[in-house]
Amino acid sequence: MKTLLICHSDDLLNGQALPAWLDSFTDLGGIVFIDEARSRMVKRIRSEIRRSGLLRFLDVLLFRFYYKLFLSARDKEVQLERLKRVQEAYPDYQGPRQELHTLSPNTPEVAEFIRALQPDLIVARCKTLLKKDIYALAEIGTFVMHPGICPEYRNAHGCFWALASNDLDKVGMTLLKIDDGVDTGPVYGYFYPEFDELRDSHIAIQDGTVFDNLDAIRQKLLEVYEGKASPIDTRGRKSGVWGQPWMSRYLKWKRAARKRQRARRVAPSLLYHDVVEQGKYEASGFNSPDANIYKLDREAFEQQLALLHQHYSQVDTRLPELKTHTTAVQRILFTFDDGGKSAITQVAERLESYGWVGYFFITTDQIGKEGFMTADDIRDLDRRGHVIGSHSHTHPRNISALSDEEIAREWERSCSILREVLGKEISCASVPGGFYSDRVKTLASRVGIRYLFTSEPNKLIQQDGDIRLVGRYAINNATPNHRVVDLASAGMNRHQLFQIAFWNFKKALKWMLGDTYIKIRKILLR
Repeated sequence: MKTLLICHSDDLLNGQALPAWLDSFTDLGGIVFIDEARSRMVKRIRSEIRRSGLLRFLDVLLFRFYYKLFLSARDKEVQLERLKRVQEAYPDYQGPRQELHTLSPNTPEVAEFIRALQPDLIVARCKTLLKKDIYALAEIGTFVMHPGICPEYRNAHGCFWALASNDLDKVGMTLLKIDDGVDTGPVYGYFYPEFDELRDSHIAIQDGTVFDNLDAIRQKLLEVYEGKASPIDTRGRKSGVWGQPWMSRYLKWKRAARKRQRARRVAPSLLYHDVVEQGKYEASGFNSPDANIYKLDREAFEQQLALLHQHYSQVDTRLPELKTHTTAVQRILFTFDDGGKSAITQVAERLESYGWVGYFFITTDQIGKEGFMTADDIRDLDRRGHVIGSHSHTHPRNISALSDEEIAREWERSCSILREVLGKEISCASVPGGFYSDRVKTLASRVGIRYLFTSEPNKLIQQDGDIRLVGRYAINNATPNHRVVDLASAGMNRHQLFQIAFWNFKKALKWMLGDTYIKIRKILLR
């Protein structure tokens, strides 16, 4: 396939990265670089004033100044990083065989340049509308990678307006064939980026629609060339032409983004241990007065699940990927510490009946012992879609009191055993006994743990360096069933506040008393 690229000469990615990629799977004959004249900018200003009015144009101008002062420097860094990745992926590219610089792509000189190269397909990455005398010169056609989903978001800033309209499912790129209209040609594909809408600018996001999807775009262009691709039917969909970004809409978008990010970070996690037939504490997990407090009667557990399903009709039990923009209706994480046998005999099937998954944290030196799961049990849970994580190797009574070497050995040994059992890396863990500390977190991160579940009652998933901390509300055999519904709520209520206050009181006691706290607790329980 012989190709030709049209782009602006001051465009770092489209002028340097895109040609290297395009040359890797096509015969890139040449590039038309547009050296935009000042008169073109004046024409755009007049067009925007006619479209939006003078007052709204000041809104546009304010955003331009804001972008230049506060956003452009970081975007340049992001672009340089993307350029570096593309150049490393395609190191053999030596530059275009032929290039033409022009003030406008719609000149006889450009037409003559294209005819001489005889491209099968032209890729246009420019703001200037091409005339038929130019876009019709390629045998297959001229294709544009439009920053926006068409037909809803036509014109040059479709990604911005989808973001500003909170229409996040329409943040993407449209591969379309140019016709006489403004982004009205046949659509051959949609491509979507992953992005952090709070941190990324609209420019970084729209660049991602292309440069995060190069493999998929290449495949689609090859299908077009081979005659295997068919246009997408867009009939009956609303069509919109959008103008320049506004400062007022930018601020509105970022306010909404902050709210969405807070919602994404909310994931009430319920901390369970074992589920047993009434009073049969020895059937699963550690058998001690302390451990038995957290062993639920089977009927109580079933009633809790039924109430949660009744109260929250749509529940997502997966860990959220914080960078993506989608949010769940209600997210609840069901976690089970220690690795007791009831995970396989009582818990998993009941979660699965509602389409939910559980997070099972294994004390690895107990694997195969009486009351605990075997390696085959753990593999079975994994095959069924549940998540397996570490709960340390020996379940020390106060892991934070150990030396760095001892803490590291707890995590390393546990993850190594689970890796051997499952044949894959372990990325989740929970802190044994609730004795969390920064050293425990740091040493867990070093063995590849990315989500560390604590016993601190809160509903946030908080990024802390390379690791995400997940708080949990503890459920024991004295917790009323109806209270579990409140603890699983995304909103704050008195039962959550009480558990938070009580936990912080115990935290203060643990800090003051150290191991004496554990001794006093054991005496009181006896």
